[in-house]
Amino acid sequence: MANGVVKALKQKHAWGQVRFVDDYLRGELEKQKEDGIVKTHDNLYSAVNSPRDNFTKTVMMEMKCYGTKKIKAYEYVQSFSGKDRENGLTAEAVHRCGVEFAYRFFGNYPVLVVTHIDTGNIHNQFLVGNVDVDTGHSLQIGKKELEKMKEITGRQCEERGWKYSLWEERPVKKKPWQMTTDAEHLMDAHGKATDKEQIAFMARRIIPSCDGMDDFMKKMKQQYGITVRMTANSISFVGEGMKRPIRGQRIAEDMTKEAIENGIELCKQRRDTERILGAAGLAGSHETGDGIPEEHVRKGRGIGGEGQDSRRDGFPAPGGAAGTEGRKSGAGRGEKEALRRERLPQGKERQPGNGDLGIEGKEQPSGKGAFEDPGLDEGIRGPRL
Repeated sequence: MANGVVKALKQKHAWGQVRFVDDYLRGELEKQKEDGIVKTHDNLYSAVNSPRDNFTKTVMMEMKCYGTKKIKAYEYVQSFSGKDRENGLTAEAVHRCGVEFAYRFFGNYPVLVVTHIDTGNIHNQFLVGNVDVDTGHSLQIGKKELEKMKEITGRQCEERGWKYSLWEERPVKKKPWQMTTDAEHLMDAHGKATDKEQIAFMARRIIPSCDGMDDFMKKMKQQYGITVRMTANSISFVGEGMKRPIRGQRIAEDMTKEAIENGIELCKQRRDTERILGAAGLAGSHETGDGIPEEHVRKGRGIGGEGQDSRRDGFPAPGGAAGTEGRKSGAGRGEKEALRRERLPQGKERQPGNGDLGIEGKEQPSGKGAFEDPGLDEGIRGPRL
């Protein structure tokens, strides 16, 4: 079931605040009267468990009977879309919806229900006294209760066919680095780089050459005049002419302290890999993302030679140094086969059979001596089976 739109406003901790909101909701402030602002009509405000024109004093008297409470009242807003006017939404219908909501959710708590018509979206505002008129208990509302309020509002909208007032998808909260100020919007409109963009550009140029966070801070100061400050969990940047420092999490996703540390460590690993490849004489070859020459990965070989003599990570396989003479010489399989053929008796060639390879295509018995040939020395032939 889709939810409706309900928002919690600030709690009221003083009776002066409660009185002000009471008058504001009913449009009784002197400023509102002078400006001619019409927020509601006489038939668009009601009270539950209290007289509507003496709401604040009634709540004060009820609360005195049960003792003083820190929070005097709560305020909530229930909103509807103006597009639903085509579906029968009117100010009177919205007010009836608000009164029904107050009875269903707030029960024995005093509630002032006022329907405002001074904006494009008609909405109800609730001022709720923090005292149960029967028991004196305080109102307990958290995230669960707020979700319940939205569910009730969504059910009311569905019953009345107000489809545009449903909140089917809640908006995704912006990440800190996605939030921009008015000044940044203005600079972006004029094609100018903001302080955040400049700091991110500078930091990304410095990170690949750093050996640690201390080195990063030193280079940012020396090369760009940016002072980097760090705490246990955060990092901030401040440059010359900047009024206040900017936290890394507000600059970009990769400018947090953890992201910068990971970036420096990754760059160090790449430099180490390049140093190893350079020592092996492979510094000029094209490398893949993990620092291994692409042609070696494609051909299934690493630094140590071909095939089973090396691992994909570019390091010789265990025991590779103590292999056969063919491995030590680095000869490929094609070279080995050519060498074998040169040393075979004239007219004799190895051809595939159904079993082990033999002379003149004949199948040789398996076991000791299957590969023996007088023309092959021990180093090329490999160990006896």
